[in-house]
Amino acid sequence: MIFLLGYILTDKVATRSNSIMRIVYVMPGMAGIIMLISVGGFDVIVQEDTINNTIFNVNTTETHTETIATESVITLQNPLWVTFNGIMFIIYTLYVVINAIELIALKE
Repeated sequence: MIFLLGYILTDKVATRSNSIMRIVYVMPGMAGIIMLISVGGFDVIVQEDTINNTIFNVNTTETHTETIATESVITLQNPLWVTFNGIMFIIYTLYVVINAIELIALKE
C-alpha cells in the first residue's frame, strides 16, 4: 500500500495512451474493493449449492422430494478489513484522478 502511494506521487506519465492504460488497469481493482467494503467485513459468501433429490417409490406412485441448500462462507474476524479496503479505495481513486488530470494536461 505504501509502495503504491509512493508510486502514485512520484511517477509521471509520459503519454496520453499510457495514462488511459493505467486508469483502465486500476478500475477492476476498484470494483473488487467496493465489493469487499460492501460485505461489511464479516461474511464473504464463496459458493452456494442447492441439491434437489427426488425419491420414487417403485411399488406406489409416491414421490419424496428433498432440497438441500449449502453455503460456503469465509468469515473475516476483524472489522479492520473494512477500514483497510476503504483506505485502498481512496488510494486507487487518487491514482485514477491523478492519471485523469495528466490525461487532460498531456499532449500526444
